[in-house]
Amino acid sequence: MAVTGQSEDDRSTGPTKGSTARRAYLAAEYVGVFFVLVIIYTAYWRGTSPIPVLVALAAVILVYLLRSPGYDRGSLWRASALPSQLPSIAGLWARRSLPCRGGRGGG
Repeated sequence: MAVTGQSEDDRSTGPTKGSTARRAYLAAEYVGVFFVLVIIYTAYWRGTSPIPVLVALAAVILVYLLRSPGYDRGSLWRASALPSQLPSIAGLWARRSLPCRGGRGGG
């Protein structure tokens, strides 16, 4: 038991939840993942498929989450939530997968 009354599993590394430092950290993480990494990928591997990189990244993230003591493994796959969410997932998939014919090409 730690001095603060929290167990080691409850404590996380980095800034505390809700603090300004935490928000800055999350903003920097967001910019890094969605802008800096995309720019680096585009600069060095232009014209190649991003799928192998995304699969490798997903594997690294999965290993990290499974080894993290504070992560609830039940959150990884909630099969019980699927039936209630399936209509919205299917609707989104249908809207995005159907070809958009308005104003594109002559046909």
